[in-house]
Amino acid sequence: LKGTMAQRVLRGARCPVLVPRSSGPIDRPWRVLAGIDLDGPHRKRVLRDASKWAARLGGGTVDGVYALAESLPPIRRKDVRDLAEKEWERSREPVRQRIIDLMAENVDEGVRGEALLRRGEAEDVLAHTSRGYDLIVVGNRSRTGLGRLLLGTVAQNVVRSALCDVLTLPTAHAELEGAEVSPRT
Repeated sequence: LKGTMAQRVLRGARCPVLVPRSSGPIDRPWRVLAGIDLDGPHRKRVLRDASKWAARLGGGTVDGVYALAESLPPIRRKDVRDLAEKEWERSREPVRQRIIDLMAENVDEGVRGEALLRRGEAEDVLAHTSRGYDLIVVGNRSRTGLGRLLLGTVAQNVVRSALCDVLTLPTAHAELEGAEVSPRT
């Protein structure tokens, strides 16, 4: 019931928490993935802070990803499945455009990467997508009561399953206190 040490730290942290997964220093520009909640109160803050961290970590790129908890029905024929995938992407272009606009407004041009739209639950999408990145940046919003006990937060689930370093930003505490969650420059 208590969870891992990292999960307990995430619950109470009022500062960014970095959970390292890499085996050593990275000698190339970092690839940073920022988890975006398009309708969440901290969508701009997470992207702005991801941009600052990317610049500070050697000037890599920041890709923003938004997960839609939707699925396609099982389709056996590959040609039909491929057409359904393309149609899904085409029909969700307005959502992708929102990601592009949000990134243009909040991620410095020198580190701005791609706007990604993926299907699935946020923690699953972030964990799966982490394979190609050096760092995932996510806001750590508080879930309360039974939901937190049974499900945890997206940040806690990403820390458990990501294949790269994870930086969680204490957005729940920042909202309450107006705290700065960016790295000090």
